[in-house]
Amino acid sequence: NNAKDIALYNNYVFLADGDAGFVIIDILTPETAYEVNNFEPSGIGITNRVDIYQNVLFVSDGENGLFFYDITVPSNPVFKANFNTDAEAWGVKTDNNITFLCDYPNSIKIINTTNISKPVLIYNLSMITFSKNLEISESYLYLTDIFYGFCILDLYNLSSPILIFKDNMYYSQRLFFNTGYIYIADTQHLYSLVTPLGKPILNKITPNISNNGIIHLTWEKIETTNYYKIFRCNSTEFNLTKLELINVSYENNYTDILHNNMRYYYVIVGHNVWGDSPFSNVESVLVEILTTTLPIPRFHIYLVIIGCIFIIFVYIQGFYKRKLLKINKI
Repeated sequence: NNAKDIALYNNYVFLADGDAGFVIIDILTPETAYEVNNFEPSGIGITNRVDIYQNVLFVSDGENGLFFYDITVPSNPVFKANFNTDAEAWGVKTDNNITFLCDYPNSIKIINTTNISKPVLIYNLSMITFSKNLEISESYLYLTDIFYGFCILDLYNLSSPILIFKDNMYYSQRLFFNTGYIYIADTQHLYSLVTPLGKPILNKITPNISNNGIIHLTWEKIETTNYYKIFRCNSTEFNLTKLELINVSYENNYTDILHNNMRYYYVIVGHNVWGDSPFSNVESVLVEILTTTLPIPRFHIYLVIIGCIFIIFVYIQGFYKRKLLKINKI
């Protein structure tokens, strides 16, 4: 009747259908997709948005807040809880059991949904009020506000988000992510922006014990990174204050050559137009360069033996010559 949003789960589409609840569609074979269930549960007035995290369906309702459903069996959602709001629930996104909800036109609500049967409000962000759409990536919240424009908030501290970017796209509507870019649609234009960098992922160093001091580092590539900074810590244990910038790389790999036997720690930082990313995870390697005595070739051994025999022969010959001289003198 009034399709407003969709979310995918395995081979199913969950469609927010306005005042008709939500529809479940089987798309295993897209050419013959069919409706599995038209869900019009009591309590839901106007379904505005849907989101799925793990096996939980989040349904934002324009009249009664946020609803939670267990969709372990996708064709038969099981109601778990309702989180009522002060105004109209719109955009909803969940990551790491933290749910962000647009409560238009009052605030953005940050909710702990670790236990979906008992959601707990963490913070009520009243700075931005006229927002209906939002997205989450890494530790950043992206949202559109009819009057505040397009905004990016740093979520490092969930109880006190920080506004790090604002652009006066006053009538921006929907958001979409794709490989390091965010696309914003307003009533007249489509904009694309590079997003702030997330935390790089440094792969484990193999072998973990190096006998030659040649260390190969690799990490997962971040598409919108201009270059990477490689930091190293030479210490008995990792210490953030002792990190030393040793080089930069324009690829997602680097080879370090070490000469001292000890443990080394590495951290990677990406860089783009927004500045530096957070530190990557820490990986370490133990350097134990082996000092070996090279085997002496047999040919050299034979030469030494012959040389020794010659010296002994010369010595004996000289000894007898001296003895004969003494006898002749007598």
